[in-house]
Amino acid sequence: HSVGNDFTGCRDCSMKKQNETSKPEWFYTRFMLAFAGENGISNPFFDVRNILGKNSFCGLDFVDHIQKFCSEYNGFAWHSDDKTVARDRFKFEAARKAGYAMIRVLEPGLEVIDPKYDIVMPEGFYRNGKYDAEIMEEVGRKIIHLLEEIYGRKASPEIWALNNFKKFEVWYDANKKELEADARKKGPKSKTAAKKAA
Repeated sequence: HSVGNDFTGCRDCSMKKQNETSKPEWFYTRFMLAFAGENGISNPFFDVRNILGKNSFCGLDFVDHIQKFCSEYNGFAWHSDDKTVARDRFKFEAARKAGYAMIRVLEPGLEVIDPKYDIVMPEGFYRNGKYDAEIMEEVGRKIIHLLEEIYGRKASPEIWALNNFKKFEVWYDANKKELEADARKKGPKSKTAAKKAA
């Protein structure tokens, strides 16, 4: 089963597989990369030991160590069992303890921990194998407004232009293989590659 899913079952390989980045994660991470500039790291598995602990096998979807901001996209299929819920709560509490603000985008049915920075996707965001562009952009507007508050500046027209889900899907489909390969990379090399998402 492990080999059939591209990993051997060891913890390191398992995390590389789990650390892939979904379409909604990429859509919302682009705003964060645009705000953070050179300080933003997408999918920073090995860059968050100062937040989650040096022996942690957890990762985060995005981090800006200078601004002390991180984020996660939590899908119901992967984040609803008791073990994962406990891990997500640990990541949230560890980020807070380390002084980081954390935006979490949650699919319906997942636990809200922070009413201000947890954004729950509205019902119907994914139907018949397709994401609803209007709902995705509605959530995008909420994220951009929170980013404006966190970074203390207004979003540029270029950042607002990223909140176009239909254009994003064309870009994502054209770059999907490269993005998935980047998501599996270790260490700082993935930082440069991830900039293409902005």
